[in-house]
Amino acid sequence: MNIYYKLVAIGLITIIILALINIYVYSSSKEVRLRIVLGEDVDEPGVASLKITASYHILVYDSYGNVKAERHKENDPISIQWYRMVANMMFGFIRSGALTWYDTGYNERKYADFENEGINPKAYIALGDGAGTPSLYDYKLFNEITKDVPDMAVNDDATNQQYIVTYTKTFVIDTDFTLTEIGLLLYLDTDLSGGILGVYLLVAHDSVSPSIDLVTGDSVSITYQLTIPYNTDGPFTRWFYNALIDYFLGYKGTTGSALSIKFESGNTGALATGNTANDGTGEEYVYIEIGNGSSTASPFFETYNLGNRLQRKPTTDSQAIAEVNETGSFQMHYIVGFTFTSSASITEIGVSYYTDRNGGSNTAFDYVLWLYWSLPSAIDVGANDGLRVEVTIEIPYT
Repeated sequence: MNIYYKLVAIGLITIIILALINIYVYSSSKEVRLRIVLGEDVDEPGVASLKITASYHILVYDSYGNVKAERHKENDPISIQWYRMVANMMFGFIRSGALTWYDTGYNERKYADFENEGINPKAYIALGDGAGTPSLYDYKLFNEITKDVPDMAVNDDATNQQYIVTYTKTFVIDTDFTLTEIGLLLYLDTDLSGGILGVYLLVAHDSVSPSIDLVTGDSVSITYQLTIPYNTDGPFTRWFYNALIDYFLGYKGTTGSALSIKFESGNTGALATGNTANDGTGEEYVYIEIGNGSSTASPFFETYNLGNRLQRKPTTDSQAIAEVNETGSFQMHYIVGFTFTSSASITEIGVSYYTDRNGGSNTAFDYVLWLYWSLPSAIDVGANDGLRVEVTIEIPYT
């Protein structure tokens, strides 16, 4: 009869992204400011917020089934490398400058290939015995001992309007070591030529303190659990949340299952970024859209296109401005100008993402709506006037 120690760990992740949208009308005094915050609860007029969190708890049992140690920890650091990959691929900065991020081998990377060659980002849980204080600037564990693909599950808790994302893995220890650190990784393809270049990207890294001595034959069971609340009133759409979980948190690559992503065409599909990065199709661009209609979706956050779109412009338009500032936070600014030959009343604004929803050799380029705002009052723009929309995406490094 096998008798082993059991360790149960639930790791904490706090993801903070802030999107601030300012709307200016040229030759007019009217101005609308809408603000989106992820990672902080904000209760202010015109502000919508989302906070993604988890926590971890560790229990260690000796060979007799007695509890030997217990740990609890919150605020597991999220790697800046992961933030940069997300900024490049989910918010389109790969087309506006491309931030460098580092894999666990300290190799510079910029791109992530989804869907092509049958590879999607896959989650890994890692154990280590290194010394040091984990930091959001880390790109790897201090000294990794082992890693493996966890079981992963996503539960849509509609009653409480939240996704529960759970990663679980049991390790059988085959060499003695002292557990001092744990991490959550993504394995992803970074090759753009049609092949596969798989690398590991550090998502989260935290210490186990006090450390835990493990011996051969021990069984270590680790569970990371993330809670992702959503608001059925928007402005983030369901398709934004689903894409975040499917690709950037590794659900599709880890399980082979996927949450549905509905495109503006009405079709469902994938985010196939792939080896078409330089084919001139304009994939991975972020677009700003304006319209004079309204959404009829129920629930509202299942809006997948504007009620009546008037204009759509990429954030790389010749009149657009894209820039990044990094101090105590990451800030990405997109400023897009629209001109009008006839008067219009703007009642809705969207932020969409352009990609191939099929993947492989049969491409189907389409737009998926990340954000949708129904304005509290119309913005009247006269003929020959201009409308400037400024979107700021901020990721505080905390």
